[in-house]
Amino acid sequence: MEKVQLSGDIVTGVFEGDAPGMPLPDALKGVPVTALRLKGGELIDARKLKTFYVDEDGVRHAEKLSSRWQSVTGDFSSALAKEDGKWAPRAITPEMETAIRRKADALIVAALPGRSELSMLWLAVSLLAKGGNRSKAENEKLAMVGAVKAWMAEVREVKRRLVEEDEGAGYADNDTWPVPPTGLADFLSEL
Repeated sequence: MEKVQLSGDIVTGVFEGDAPGMPLPDALKGVPVTALRLKGGELIDARKLKTFYVDEDGVRHAEKLSSRWQSVTGDFSSALAKEDGKWAPRAITPEMETAIRRKADALIVAALPGRSELSMLWLAVSLLAKGGNRSKAENEKLAMVGAVKAWMAEVREVKRRLVEEDEGAGYADNDTWPVPPTGLADFLSEL
């Protein structure tokens, strides 16, 4: 028979054997340990809760066992953020965070296929090595490398803002993301 080990209302482990512990009901055997809680003396799947309690360390509880714990309404499994001393569910899910990071990476890869970024780096190094002896065309190429670098920094900043500042709801909108510098495709075709 499977049993659970408890620390307060938190299930810290599931085991089999003769050691003391609360029996794990068959209905909860597929539930992740991180979602099991003790409420009213019974084990529950806390993911079904719409209101739960969060302690000072951000640990979720099914019952308010301390007056210092904060009541939170939302999805038990959602990420939490502490703002102005209060816990709240983040609007951005881990899946959305991954999608935002992939979108940013895909934008850069689409604009800079293959080894374009490396080629631009070598071009910039060779042009900078010339010092002030560059032609107008070489200065324009160097300016494009700078524009691409600035654009990539903007894409990374949008990614950071969407993820860290919990603004990820519109991440799929193309107008959220900066557009590559004008003339980039022609520039890359000459590398």
